[in-house]
Amino acid sequence: PDTGNAWPRLRDITASQLQVDTQALPFISYALQHAGIGAVLHLKIKNLGYQASPNLLVSLSLQPDDYGQPWETNIPELEPGQTWERSNIVLPLNLDRLRRVVETERAALKVVVSTSLEVLYSGEPVPIRVHAYNEWVMLPGFLQLVAVFVQSNDKALQQIMVPAMDQLERTAGTRSFSGYQRGSASFVLGMLEAIHAAMLDDTRLGYRNPPPSHEGTGQKLRLVSQTLGDRCGTCFDLAVLQAALWEHIGLAPVIVLVAGHALLAC
Repeated sequence: PDTGNAWPRLRDITASQLQVDTQALPFISYALQHAGIGAVLHLKIKNLGYQASPNLLVSLSLQPDDYGQPWETNIPELEPGQTWERSNIVLPLNLDRLRRVVETERAALKVVVSTSLEVLYSGEPVPIRVHAYNEWVMLPGFLQLVAVFVQSNDKALQQIMVPAMDQLERTAGTRSFSGYQRGSASFVLGMLEAIHAAMLDDTRLGYRNPPPSHEGTGQKLRLVSQTLGDRCGTCFDLAVLQAALWEHIGLAPVIVLVAGHALLAC
């Protein structure tokens, strides 16, 4: 029936009465992306109008767009008063691009809601920092990200494993690092001692403060190849290095963090 001007047009309703709320972390990083932790904590869209919305395309992107592709999804229909929600959204970002970030960069999250005919909502970009590839964040809920930096398949580990095999042969009569296969705690300790001796006697690593970080929420970690290339690191860097070595030979390392220090368990 002809209702005159009593009911606004659908286009007017969806354009002016589509409420979009975005909750995001203040940062994103290579470590977060690698671990599959979404920088967008929550995205909520509510139809405040009087009519159902048409098929909606929701696009969430990190700008500038060289960081990767936008995350997109369809909402077939949104009834009046109905709310659509999604949590822990992981954008399809380019890991190689994030790996090239050596100092914090400024970026922004952008949400766009559209139909096949027009854009219904284009929100203001939400500022977000892109951390350096080796930035570790010391915040509750993110401590486990240290596992991302344990690179147990890095070829640089052979700089220690080769002399460690010589050491193990002298002490245990074998060059085989066989993890837990022997079922012997004493042999596990023997493998750890051989690796430790190789690090002390052959690699001769020294201590050096962490690389400069301006975030104030953690520190930058040296990856395996950098620690071995520079022959230095913090207690945290060396714990990450040894964890990579232990995992490389089939053991299960645990990095223990206490106030001002990092140490290792197995």
